[in-house]
Amino acid sequence: MKQGIEMTAPVLSSYSKNTMVMSFMVPSELSENPPTPNDADVYIQRVPRTQFYVRAFSPLFAPSYGTYSRQFRQLKDDLIKDGNSYTVDPRFFTAGYDGPWTSSKRHNEVWITKA
Repeated sequence: MKQGIEMTAPVLSSYSKNTMVMSFMVPSELSENPPTPNDADVYIQRVPRTQFYVRAFSPLFAPSYGTYSRQFRQLKDDLIKDGNSYTVDPRFFTAGYDGPWTSSKRHNEVWITKA
């Protein structure tokens, strides 16, 4: 039986070397028994509780990889300056809270895993 899920936020993307993986949250009421994907390229991944350092920013348009990379470098620089330990694991995460059609008052974040 096919079951649809409304779009959730944030939409996470993780970047490492030449790979980008996009992740969608499953609503909490479906977390114990999520629907089975009907596409071989889509899979369910359970992620352990993790703490992150977060840098929020509000770009005028949907951010590019370059924008995320600059925000990531700034977050790393701030963490080093403040003496905080982190791991890039070897990736960093981006979080988008707005649909691609939203053109103002956007909310985006970069996340780095706390060590």
